[in-house]
Amino acid sequence: AAAAVAGQWAGRLSASTVRALEPLAARTGLCVGGAADVWVEVGSEADLGDLLRGAAASGLPLTVLGGGFNVAVSDLGVRGVVARLTGQAFRGLRRDGADRVAAGAAVPLCRLLDWMEQQGLGGLDFLEGIPGTLGGAVRMNAGAWGRTISGCVESIRCLNRDGTVSIVRAEGLGMAYRECRVLADAVMTEAVLRVDAMPAAQSQAARAAVRARREWMRGYRSAGSVFKNPSGDYAGRLLEAAGLKGRRLGGAAIADGHANFLYTLDGATGSDVRALMDRMRTAVAVRFGVMLEPEVKLLG
Repeated sequence: AAAAVAGQWAGRLSASTVRALEPLAARTGLCVGGAADVWVEVGSEADLGDLLRGAAASGLPLTVLGGGFNVAVSDLGVRGVVARLTGQAFRGLRRDGADRVAAGAAVPLCRLLDWMEQQGLGGLDFLEGIPGTLGGAVRMNAGAWGRTISGCVESIRCLNRDGTVSIVRAEGLGMAYRECRVLADAVMTEAVLRVDAMPAAQSQAARAAVRARREWMRGYRSAGSVFKNPSGDYAGRLLEAAGLKGRRLGGAAIADGHANFLYTLDGATGSDVRALMDRMRTAVAVRFGVMLEPEVKLLG
């Protein structure tokens, strides 16, 4: 069935690559999980619109994957279509006035920061070291140390589930903690960001300072923070107080240095990851009466 559906989409999406039963583990930060029924590497905005309309009309589940660094895929895989924006239409970078840049959703954050530095621009240094793409960062309202990307977004271009294009300004995005409500039902293709004029040396220093704070995370197969911070508290503090630092279950483990940071070892499975997440939630609920909400998106 998956092969038949993939064949149908391959005939419709002329600028895209379509495959059936595509393994997803290597396409995510945690490197676990099964296959997508149908995998689409979307090459153009027209194909994206066609895919959105077709999926909506047929009732086919459609999941759009950014860099894959904030998801945990089930060992059973993901039903329906999993798509990633890969075409040049989603990778553009250009200045949009003195203090604005327009960047495609598929642009990696590291490439965006490098390009801005070359352009004499800065102000997004808090994103240094966060893996993934700009689209994923806006979808999750990524941030660190009191700053989030919502403070920099001027507007986005997105495609709705019926394939129509919308330009949504910042005030209409519904951005909140690790959330962009508009993108719950739409797919961003480009964002316009407010930035600052900044000499390259100053940008390099700011980025280096952030990089140093994240240095301990390098080399881990992870999805970043596992749980959202509850109101008025920190998930990491609660998890540490519940004795979770350094715990391991199968091939999934919690970092010795941060109790809200889960990573995988060789041979890990999606079930290991989910079982350890369940153990983390349960421990905090029993100890403190707080039910932590996952920041990692569970797929499948």
